[in-house]
Amino acid sequence: MPKFEKTLSPLEKLVLHTIKKHGMISPGDHVLAAVSGGADSVAMLHMLHGLREHLGIQLSVAHMDHQLRGEEAQREAVFVQELAARLGIACVAEARDVYGHKGASGLSLQEAARDVRYGFFRDAMAATGAHKLALAHHADDQAETVLMRLVRGASMRGLAGIPACRDGYIIRPLIEVERREIEAWLSQRGIAFIADTSAGEQQYLRNKIRHRLLPLLREEYNPGIIATLGRTAALVRQDEQALEKLVETVVRSHVAARKDEHTIALAALQDAGPDLYGRIIRRIIAGLKGDTRELTEKHIAAVIRLIEKPGPSRAVQLPGPWCVRRHYGLLVFARRKPALPPFTYTSQEIPSWLAIAELGMSLRFETVPIDDCRAVFDNADTQTAYIAVDRAVGPVTVRQWQQGDVFYPLGAPGSKKLKDLFSDLKIPPLERRHVPVLLFGDCIAWVCGLRLDERFKVLPGAPAALKVTLQPAARI
Repeated sequence: MPKFEKTLSPLEKLVLHTIKKHGMISPGDHVLAAVSGGADSVAMLHMLHGLREHLGIQLSVAHMDHQLRGEEAQREAVFVQELAARLGIACVAEARDVYGHKGASGLSLQEAARDVRYGFFRDAMAATGAHKLALAHHADDQAETVLMRLVRGASMRGLAGIPACRDGYIIRPLIEVERREIEAWLSQRGIAFIADTSAGEQQYLRNKIRHRLLPLLREEYNPGIIATLGRTAALVRQDEQALEKLVETVVRSHVAARKDEHTIALAALQDAGPDLYGRIIRRIIAGLKGDTRELTEKHIAAVIRLIEKPGPSRAVQLPGPWCVRRHYGLLVFARRKPALPPFTYTSQEIPSWLAIAELGMSLRFETVPIDDCRAVFDNADTQTAYIAVDRAVGPVTVRQWQQGDVFYPLGAPGSKKLKDLFSDLKIPPLERRHVPVLLFGDCIAWVCGLRLDERFKVLPGAPAALKVTLQPAARI
């Protein structure tokens, strides 16, 4: 054992072992310690201060007043700042409006407090140049979290509890230390701290578990229940991490990610197996929208039904402006497009152009000599149609498709419903409303960008054709 470690107490050795085992800190790191003034965070600060030279780290302190407990919170802020000053450590202390964020966000008070607190920590890290954020969660917090999630119902991820390290910068040096060990260590050294007056409040589930359930389990069933639950969480976390690696491989290999849309082939999901469906779905949604807030098991089950139930095109609504649709062989996660209002534009004569404001597009009409455009005509762009002049008789109408619409696809032996054309081309129902349909009189001449009608094709020997171009309105 190195000479320095021989001078440490058993508790300090355990903390140092935890730091090294989980690779929490590297020499040269600047660690920002979150200190509330309570026993746990005060002990963590003193231990990190005592280990700083051995670990080769720089240390700063962060303290946030949630503005929820008036003068008591202000006294805590003064206490932490004075403690940091005595230790010769820089301190970032601020008050932030949790109630204001709660009202603006619609979150619960606890969720709003967490949001504001982590926002403060990120700002404090940026201000100090810190690489790591040290939080004072300990083994009792771990046991309480596992029991709380078990009582409420949780997945493996929930039962894995509080990770020792998270997101590459959050570390918890006390995660293997019990609360009573911390308090004994502080008492032996005469180190002052501020008692948490909210800890005795029984209305919160965590405090009921802390003051009622855990003591019962310790006294009646297992004196080492805290350590047992900690080991259980660690084992579950190992399995969870192994499964997440499988999910990461599937997502990295098979998800096509674009802004506001992520797509995966149903075959890739089916190859991964039903046991991973839920995890893959959650990972895709988190990557698309940034989180999985308000996402429930009912949403996941509905998406799984999309995977398992045959059918060309169906959809599931997710929280917020998001949806998942099955589009033939694909599962598409995307931001919902606002419903496109119906549009119809009519001109009694053939115009130079017709604007389609709802689509931001326009149709340009021009009569061109057929000899001059033979090469273009033979290799027609999907955005351009050449129409027989003698068939191009007003009124001219451009509108959305309607149920029952029928036309005669160019080169086909007979008629076809537009609905069937869209289905053949695998165009999702929501996108079909964005396809303009051009009519002369009552006859569909062109399903714009998709198919010309056989009745309107230019016949050999025709001297001219009506050239119709679908283009962005800005080009007009």
